[in-house]
Amino acid sequence: MERIKGKIKAIIFDMDGTIINTEHIWRQVTIDVLTHHGLDKLTKDQHAFLETLAGRSMYDVVKAIKEYFNLDSTHEMIIAHKIDLANKQFA
Repeated sequence: MERIKGKIKAIIFDMDGTIINTEHIWRQVTIDVLTHHGLDKLTKDQHAFLETLAGRSMYDVVKAIKEYFNLDSTHEMIIAHKIDLANKQFA
C-alpha cells in the first residue's frame, strides 16, 4: 500500500457534473420521463422543482419526482427508463 500512496497524486470520484457537464442531459431525460407519463406541459413551479434535483443521486431524483408528480411506475421502472434515455443522449 505504501508503494501506491507515493504514486497517487489525485483521485477523482465524481466525474458527472465535476469533469463533464451532464446536468442538462439528465434534466432533459427527467422531462422526457415526465412527458412519457403524460406531463408534457410543466408549470413554472414544476420546472423550479426540477432545478432543486441537480446534484442528487439517481434514486433520490426518482423518489422525488415519483412523489411530487404522483407517478404510478415503480422506482426501478423509472430508473431503467432514465438510463435508457440517457444512454441514447450520450451516444
